[in-house]
Amino acid sequence: MAQEQLIPLYYLSRKKERKDGKCPIWVRIRINGERKDFSTGLFVFPDHWNNELKLVTGGAKSLSVPANNALSQMTREISNLYILLCIQEKYVTAEMVVKAYKPEPKLKAEKDLKEELKDFELEQHIIDLTKRSAIHFKKCKKAEIYVSELSREYHFSVLDKEQNTIRQEIEKIEERSNKYFNSVQKDTITIQDVINEFLLQFLRKVMAGTRKFSTYLKWLDTKQKLLNFTAYHLKRSSITLTEIKLKFGEKLYDYLTVVAACGNNNTMKHIKNFKQVLDRAVTSEWINVNPLKSYKCTYKEPEPEAVFMDDIQKLINADNLNSSEEMAKDAFLVETFTGYAYAELAALKMTNLIIGIDGKQWLSIERGKTQRNETVPVMKIVSDIICKYEIHPKRMNYSFLFPVFSVQYYNRLLKGIANKVGINHDLHSHVGRHTFATTILLDNDVPLATVSKMLGHHSVRITERYAKVSKKNIGKHVERVENLLFKFQFLN
Repeated sequence: MAQEQLIPLYYLSRKKERKDGKCPIWVRIRINGERKDFSTGLFVFPDHWNNELKLVTGGAKSLSVPANNALSQMTREISNLYILLCIQEKYVTAEMVVKAYKPEPKLKAEKDLKEELKDFELEQHIIDLTKRSAIHFKKCKKAEIYVSELSREYHFSVLDKEQNTIRQEIEKIEERSNKYFNSVQKDTITIQDVINEFLLQFLRKVMAGTRKFSTYLKWLDTKQKLLNFTAYHLKRSSITLTEIKLKFGEKLYDYLTVVAACGNNNTMKHIKNFKQVLDRAVTSEWINVNPLKSYKCTYKEPEPEAVFMDDIQKLINADNLNSSEEMAKDAFLVETFTGYAYAELAALKMTNLIIGIDGKQWLSIERGKTQRNETVPVMKIVSDIICKYEIHPKRMNYSFLFPVFSVQYYNRLLKGIANKVGINHDLHSHVGRHTFATTILLDNDVPLATVSKMLGHHSVRITERYAKVSKKNIGKHVERVENLLFKFQFLN
């Protein structure tokens, strides 16, 4: 084979940065368009590496000089090996040069890695971590509600240690997961693999406090629906990423809406989630392009539900309810006159009741979705309900403002209440919030920006959809215009 000069190319692999901030120097061998990369075994800080000169130019000379000498030595050895192979072989590839340069260490490293990952099952780790996390957050919720102020610090210190243990376990699994994905052929990586890797990263964020466990469970639901789809449609437990084409999105939509009986918006949410997982696969260089990138997720604007003042009056006047229904009615009225979601209502304590700058009572909470502190003035009807439960055990023992039930039981009670008092509307936990936005605020000409603020929305655009319900405002404003026109005509 004709000899030609071979010059190894050195570069810094920032993707493989160690915890101490140093990155490995890699070398690339390129012959006839084919390339092969491997680590030199040298690590430097990124700001010490000169990418133009391909040398270590920063830091102490006691470190940079030996590193550069090692790179020079490596260049000579690789060049000499290439010349020798050209003499011995008719055709020389980049892989042949690499194998000739470091045969034993590479084989040993591959053998050690194979042994380390022999029993690695990311799926099982996700299952175990999910169970442990669910138990942990259930303990946290119970401690928040029932633990006394005196022992709360101790309980939460124990729970913090437990959470830290889970976090450390996730980091260990993450390290093995990275090794696994670096060792396998890219065309063998499956949907299940990438979703599990995504879930592992998401759970790490949950344990760090930047995401919620309830959101993680929604991602688990997306995973299960995808696996159900592949089992139903393809008769396989999973498929590789390279098998996914654009039609995959259309078939997934048909399955979720027809077989799984999901609504359009719920289906689109699952597909959008999967597109996000595929985006991560592209970032990780497991696939070159997201096969569903051009698939458009279209949502149908839901029509918010609300009841009007005559129905609210029926609730206020209801006197034929049992004790459980009475508490459910009061909870619904508080939702209706504060705009709080049921989870926010259930968490309200005496500490959330404050005196505002106007000298009146306000409720102050941290909104669940936006994590913003928001305040809402306490109307008289809400104040009366707060006073109504001042000696209730939930208030006396745990400082909760209102006694509440599970949301499932609460919704069942609301249906019974609606039948009893003659409300022809499907009452449920979120109707009160919509009623606050429309019947209480928008129908009484409260500006949309103010409504948005009181609902805790991060954008007025989200609040705008509530205005669709308030159609009777049209009649009210037209009547006002009509009166002005008739008055003008009469005066002339």
